[in-house]
Amino acid sequence: MSVYLRHSFMKTVFLLRHGQTEDNLKKIIQGQGDSPLTSEGMESIKKRAAKLKEIIFDVIYCSPLGRAKSSMKILLKELNQNTNVVYSDEIQEIDFGKYTKKNINKMKDIIHEHKKNTSKPYPGGESGDMFKERVLYFMNNFVLNNEGNCFLVITHFGVIETILRHYNNLSYEDICSNKDSIIRLSFNENNVELMFL
Repeated sequence: MSVYLRHSFMKTVFLLRHGQTEDNLKKIIQGQGDSPLTSEGMESIKKRAAKLKEIIFDVIYCSPLGRAKSSMKILLKELNQNTNVVYSDEIQEIDFGKYTKKNINKMKDIIHEHKKNTSKPYPGGESGDMFKERVLYFMNNFVLNNEGNCFLVITHFGVIETILRHYNNLSYEDICSNKDSIIRLSFNENNVELMFL
């Protein structure tokens, strides 16, 4: 971790998962595919936005996938601030390749196998190692080396899981149970503090 914390600074990063989608409800793997937000998904973004109203962000980073962009538009309307928004391919969900749009319950064993063997790519998609490399590239080059101090990242569960497991070594269960929380990471010289809001 120290490679990312060489300089004396304090950075605060808020991680926000997109709102619930129709495919989430149907237990469909989205990956880099997409589906519209549900009404519940839209409402959850509004509720989470209410917790962020007093915070001024230097930059908002957003996945270019439709469900993240739709969530970001709702959020910006609620926050009523003209923060610069940067779309970053590095924070798209993992590419499940040919398993995109398959029922997740039928793919659990395959996904579990790929999580154990992180060098093995999904057919036509990414490996866990490739995915982690691009997510940490984003954190290092877009966030930790940015001149700003406060960032909002609107992204996907897999990206959030990768960040939290890397910097805070959280279990999958802890991350999953807080998947619709706002996650605040505070980076300083010595450590990375985590808070669920």
